[in-house]
Amino acid sequence: MDRLAKMNAFVKVVELGSFTLAAKRLNMATTLVSRNVRDLEAWLGVKLLERTTRKVVPTEIGRQFFSRISNLLGEVAEIESMAGQFNADPRGLLRVSSSMAFGVARVAAALSAFARSHPGIEVELIITNRPIDLIEEQVDIAIHVGLLRDSGLRSRTLTTFNSVVCASPGYLADRGTPLMPSDIGRHNCITYASGGGAPGDWRFLDANGPIQVEIASSTFKSNSAGAVVVAALDGQGLALVPDYLVREHLESGALVEVLQQYRPAPSLVRALYAPGRFLPAKSRAFIDHLVEYFAVPQ
Repeated sequence: MDRLAKMNAFVKVVELGSFTLAAKRLNMATTLVSRNVRDLEAWLGVKLLERTTRKVVPTEIGRQFFSRISNLLGEVAEIESMAGQFNADPRGLLRVSSSMAFGVARVAAALSAFARSHPGIEVELIITNRPIDLIEEQVDIAIHVGLLRDSGLRSRTLTTFNSVVCASPGYLADRGTPLMPSDIGRHNCITYASGGGAPGDWRFLDANGPIQVEIASSTFKSNSAGAVVVAALDGQGLALVPDYLVREHLESGALVEVLQQYRPAPSLVRALYAPGRFLPAKSRAFIDHLVEYFAVPQ
């Protein structure tokens, strides 16, 4: 940037034929303009200007340099203008990743609404439950649900949601309604699993703190929360699922929430993005949009 400033000083002197006029145009001291030109000549190792008491004219190499450098400075100004507009007016391709359940249920609609209000932006939603390398995979924003490991990424909290334990009325009529977490051991549980192995634990909260319950029986497992809901609707057992996935079923009576007084702690939803000094306008606009979007009950 320092060399560009020196080149710009030289161009203004040639254009105006005067160090004094160039200094006024550039809003700097005449001595600084003169020093910039001398520094430029020293760097190039050639004399660019012939100076007399009455006028300043470029040398032969100075005229050639002026011709080339004027075009270069014009292109630099155009690039800076374009970058400024790009940063001020959100545009370009916005790539967003999210987990399967939350991505389909909440992020897709939020991203569609954002694209509708920002015609200069193209959007791409990547639905996956695997970890995403934002930089390597060129993802602008990752929507993360739940506990966050120290990843070195920057984050902004967007919203929270509750998880509920629910089952079909038919299942509860047949097997009974659990009244406390310890009752879960007598029930079949529909569990979320990304691989084989034991069903795992369910965690709850009460007035005395956290409660951890080991799942003894799980005859239906899936890596899809949506599939877990389907199994619960079919009477397979108890399911611990995000409330946004079953809200309509709870309202219609197709599912019944149990253990309401022992609900797990709310899960945080965050927007993750790569560290850096500047956040692109498209990413900043989308994160602001998500905060507003999730603030409205869906």
